Amino acid sequence: MDFRIIQSLLPNQPQNSYSNGSYEGVKVYFTEQTGVMAEAFASGKATFEAFTHYFVDDQIIAEVADPNYTGDDTQFAHVTLCAFYGDGVYIRAAYPQLAYIVAYLLVNKELPIDDNTIILDGAASKYLNMYSIPKERFIQDVQTLANTIVPGS
Repeated sequence: MDFRIIQSLLPNQPQNSYSNGSYEGVKVYFTEQTGVMAEAFASGKATFEAFTHYFVDDQIIAEVADPNYTGDDTQFAHVTLCAFYGDGVYIRAAYPQLAYIVAYLLVNKELPIDDNTIILDGAASKYLNMYSIPKERFIQDVQTLANTIVPGS
């Protein structure tokens, strides 16, 4: 599968430095806004209440904020999966993209791939569990993709 990250930085995003100089993991969110896809967030036509660096759906990975800066006081890059409910076709296409961007972010900072560096918020965990994807499997899938990524690529 070919993964493309489309950079569509939104204006006026916070430019706060991480307290340790860089993010120390990735936190995954879930929009819960059914049918509002990454392109709508990337173009500014839709909003999400939490600061995020990337929106992911079944078509694109959209970088909307520079991951070298944080918008809050956490030490994590933020990735948000766009909501869509259905027969499982969407999640089968969006899930690899979600796992890839998490792997990409961790590999590029040479961070371990484990329970400490990958955090799922409650909504993301619930959504993935609906499709029989527990956090342990997600971490394994992120590791599998990480093995294909060259740091700095």
